[in-house]
Amino acid sequence: MVFLKDAAGRYILLNRRCEERFDLTEQDALGKTDYDLFPAQIAETLRAHDREVLERGQGRGMGGSGSPGGWTATPTSPPSFPCSTAAGVAHAVGGIATDITERKRAERALRESEEWFRSLSDCSPVGVYLTDIEGRATYTNPRCQEIYGFSLEESLGDGWSRFIHPDDQSLVLETWTRLATARG
Repeated sequence: MVFLKDAAGRYILLNRRCEERFDLTEQDALGKTDYDLFPAQIAETLRAHDREVLERGQGRGMGGSGSPGGWTATPTSPPSFPCSTAAGVAHAVGGIATDITERKRAERALRESEEWFRSLSDCSPVGVYLTDIEGRATYTNPRCQEIYGFSLEESLGDGWSRFIHPDDQSLVLETWTRLATARG
């Protein structure tokens, strides 16, 4: 989404994606302020944001987006930015926003999944460990550490290979390398 507002907060440019997102046409928005398009509380938030960008003379992110019919919290990236004259006087606020809602949702789901895994793993009666693509242990659960008599620090990195019986190490490491390479 791309927009441009003058120092008084009037829209002077709005691209098609903004039209779709805000459910209006550029002609509906040109010359109008956020107060004309959004509920008063939302408009005040947007105006305060614009004033800060103009006064500070530097870009600033904002975590919301909306439409005249209602406000939907939508994280956006990158931030709004001031447009300045050659003398450095900010006279307009521009913005190029990308809806990152799905990314934020995926990040939250990943965090929740990791928390769920760790809570199950921490209580597991069996030893659990994870390795990165290079074969270094990145996680061992308490039971794994107890079984092998290693601290968390000792079990991380290449420490996991010490969990393997010496007679089996070469076969296990060779198999692990082949499988890790095939998946990568």
